[in-house]
Amino acid sequence: MKFFSILSILAVLLIGCSNEDQIYSKHKELSKGAVWNQVDEVFFKVEVDDIDADYSVKYMFRHMEGFSYKDLNIVVTEISPSKKEFVSEYAVNVVDENGEYTGGNAMSVIDCESVVEEHKRFSEKGIYIFKVAHMMPVEEVTYSLELGLEIVKNN
Repeated sequence: MKFFSILSILAVLLIGCSNEDQIYSKHKELSKGAVWNQVDEVFFKVEVDDIDADYSVKYMFRHMEGFSYKDLNIVVTEISPSKKEFVSEYAVNVVDENGEYTGGNAMSVIDCESVVEEHKRFSEKGIYIFKVAHMMPVEEVTYSLELGLEIVKNN
């Protein structure tokens, strides 16, 4: 009985901690074998309902120890509901100025993240597609596991 009480309290706390301003948060697996091939693009479909708000856009990169670059350079093609395309280039910081991985480390897997836009505005309601490819100086980026996108409405 005590176990179920504790479990119920934890469930309520977790539900209460959800971020209602978060409109999208998802990780996508990269190429197989912890390698991200340059030809393999990652797609995120995001529904935007409020065009009067501004948003924070964050990319999250999950990699293994051994990733040998300071930043993960990506190119993002944003496709609006009316099929207008906007291309942006970003760097997700992986290693800090002391040579240490940024982000949390759990059993040789590191989660790092970078806010790439703090006041993003969308001009149309509907489904936006974010198409992401890496722009690294090599064809295959090793030790790469997942790429994530998070969009949160600013208060």
